[in-house]
Amino acid sequence: MRGKTAWIIAGAVVLIAVVLIAVVLHSGGNEQKPSVAQLIAKSKPEPAHPFSLPSLTNQKEIVSLAQFKGKPLVLNFWASWCVPCRKEMPMLESAYKELGGKVAFLGIDSQDTQAAGAAFAHKAGVTYPLASDPKGNVAIAYGLFGLPSTMFISAHDQIVAGYTGQLSRKELNLFIDYLLKKARNK
Repeated sequence: MRGKTAWIIAGAVVLIAVVLIAVVLHSGGNEQKPSVAQLIAKSKPEPAHPFSLPSLTNQKEIVSLAQFKGKPLVLNFWASWCVPCRKEMPMLESAYKELGGKVAFLGIDSQDTQAAGAAFAHKAGVTYPLASDPKGNVAIAYGLFGLPSTMFISAHDQIVAGYTGQLSRKELNLFIDYLLKKARNK
């Protein structure tokens, strides 16, 4: 019971942080919005929720958080039916090709059929690892409330930042820079 309570509390904290970031970034008005870097600098790392899922492209293979331990990870939740996800995917692939040696990328096709997700990923030319989560259980465990959502996880499995909504390349670069900075400071 204690472990479950701790996960629920951690999930709630992550959800609150993600909601606050999304509200600030997407709020209207003339006030000066803080930069992504200013927002993430205020957040406290939380443990990443472990998971094991079938690979989207080969259902016999398993993809798990443990595979990425020791390397910073960009964990993107998406679905083939999600229009912003479809727009964001080419930018993530481009970043992966440029930064794949420094940062790992993993996409989780959430609340989608394996066939639809695999077909879209193939058409989009995605080459980074992809997992299938048709019921969206991992997104729920991370306290996410919309797609696309991206979590930035340290080499030591700590969530250092999260973002809900379609990322621009500039925003992605800021988050990755922050993630790499955290890695150097450990």
